[in-house]
Amino acid sequence: MKGAGTVVVVALVLAMCRLGAADTLQLEKGDNLSGKLIRFAEGVVHFRTKMAGNVIIPIEEVGRLATDEPVVVKKKDGATLEGPISLDQKQVIIAQGEKSRSVPVDQVETIEPAPKNLAPAGSPLHLSAETGLLWRSGNEDYTDLFGRLRLSTTLDPYLFDADLFLERADADEFPRWLTASTRLRIHPDRLWQPALGLDFERDTDKALLSRAGLNFGLVRAFPDLGLEAEAGLQAETARWRHEPSDDGLNLRVALRYTRQIFENGAFTNSLSFTPSLINPERLRAQSESSLAFPFAQRIKLKLNLLIDYEDYPQLQDLPKWRTTIGASFLWDF
Repeated sequence: MKGAGTVVVVALVLAMCRLGAADTLQLEKGDNLSGKLIRFAEGVVHFRTKMAGNVIIPIEEVGRLATDEPVVVKKKDGATLEGPISLDQKQVIIAQGEKSRSVPVDQVETIEPAPKNLAPAGSPLHLSAETGLLWRSGNEDYTDLFGRLRLSTTLDPYLFDADLFLERADADEFPRWLTASTRLRIHPDRLWQPALGLDFERDTDKALLSRAGLNFGLVRAFPDLGLEAEAGLQAETARWRHEPSDDGLNLRVALRYTRQIFENGAFTNSLSFTPSLINPERLRAQSESSLAFPFAQRIKLKLNLLIDYEDYPQLQDLPKWRTTIGASFLWDF
């Protein structure tokens, strides 16, 4: 448990950070989301939440949306209006000084943040840092500190995400466990989204020195369910301890579910299945679940559960299952 006190001290210092302005989205079923409006088009609201990331909500499920800063409302006849808005299923009310304008929703083509509220390259960069303690069961059972960085930004028509996870470990084995991934999606505001990704992994607990993969697939969003599904192909190359390097071609299927819980909490679960298309005896699968709750301004308390399975015939003396339980503080920049 060495170093756990440092994590708490860091979290308390970060708690002094000032909370920025936020838009609010109230759903018909009663959930309240806080974050930032990304775009409204074709009857769908694209909203970046502080707890659950990007969500896509049909207008039929929106009770009320209010923006803290001016946005640009473009009507179907080409006219534009600018100002903070309040939106429901029937109308958009645009505040303009002491007056306001009302526009029926069916006459609106798009609603987007005003240019002055955007970064020069598109939407603002979203960065989060996470640090905490984990317990892992596998070839060896151990407890250690870890850190994680996540980044996302939008450059129309692309959405870019990056994720880096690093475990401390000992100096002679560093890094014992490391994962890194990047994803590029095209037209993230649509239900069908082509996606390209790069993955890297090192896990000496299962004798994996390095593994790199190139992914290409198609993402399908189910906004009414809070679900995203992805299917595609992955080309990979891997280096193992005491085993020759090998290349492979895999099928990759993934699901991601996000659900707002309580008033400001979020539950997220990701499932992935990666069977080999060359060797039917090889299979990887992973389930990652997390609960996040507000702890202080811009800081969340996060509980994590990761279960992964890997069947590699040449390494039958190592466990196929690994379970990781962790608790951490997550800071949104």
